[in-house]
Amino acid sequence: MTQASDLLLAAIDRHQKGLLEEALGLAKRAILQQADSAEAQALLATFYCELERFPVAEPHFEKALSLAPDNRTYLESYIRVLKTNRRFSKALSLQEQLAARFPQDADILTDLAWLQLQTGQPGQACDLLKAAQALEPGNVLRLSNLARALIDLDQLDEAESCLRQVFKEGEGSASAWSLMGLTLQGQGKFAEAEDCFLQAIAKEPGNLQYPAMLSLCLLCAGKIEEGHALFDQRRHLEGEQLSGYALKATPWQGEPLAGKTLLVWAEQGVGDQLRYLQCLPDLLGMEGRVIVETDPRLTTLVARSFPGIVVFAIGEKVTQGFDYQIPIAS
Repeated sequence: MTQASDLLLAAIDRHQKGLLEEALGLAKRAILQQADSAEAQALLATFYCELERFPVAEPHFEKALSLAPDNRTYLESYIRVLKTNRRFSKALSLQEQLAARFPQDADILTDLAWLQLQTGQPGQACDLLKAAQALEPGNVLRLSNLARALIDLDQLDEAESCLRQVFKEGEGSASAWSLMGLTLQGQGKFAEAEDCFLQAIAKEPGNLQYPAMLSLCLLCAGKIEEGHALFDQRRHLEGEQLSGYALKATPWQGEPLAGKTLLVWAEQGVGDQLRYLQCLPDLLGMEGRVIVETDPRLTTLVARSFPGIVVFAIGEKVTQGFDYQIPIAS
């Protein structure tokens, strides 16, 4: 019988030759021979990732890490897969472990802060990003993330200061322009904010997230017709630009929901989500099953207020199937 180690070497050889499916099959055989091989579990997971089969990769990285808990490579790879699968709460827990082991690593602290932002913890993210910036001053990506946290905390003057520094360093990315737009919009400077969103669109014309931001700015500025025309474009975002759920079911256009399940996925901030919750009773009256994704800070409130609705937090895995999907602001 071929040894697991020989199968792994053969799998690596096939992979180097670009024969990924053959490599995958050999890695599976190696695990059948030796299921407690952390190397085999991690290699199989890596092959799945290269094939973009991330949900299947996840349990193999988890197994590899359980077999070799001190292996930093396995831990970081597992976290990346969890983030891709939008398992932010689980990724956050593991990233906290990584940060505890390497408290002076600015990149690790930055990644932890990003996950805190995804799970509704802008205050903690802000503190971490400032600490990381002290360790490695002048990092424009970190400054942009800090600005994002400050916007969530409504500390708009400080956010604007961070972004001015980003632009001073010559990093006028589409993302930075969009953040400046949000900052200025929050201060009621709608004309300046509009210009920033237009800059973001010019830099990344294929990214429909920026027209969606511009639409909200136009609506706030009282340009109702122009704003509404742009607003609905966000439902056509591709990939993970807004939500992976947009790829997993038919967009709901008002069809009857009797016997069907509708997923309402989260977008925008906590205040916006609270505003749109008033529409949920109308959905409940359509005799269908409703699943709602919300900011983690709202799950208890929504579950208590709407007992007929299944609620889960951003970053948690949806275990139930659904027939239609729609963003909460539609």
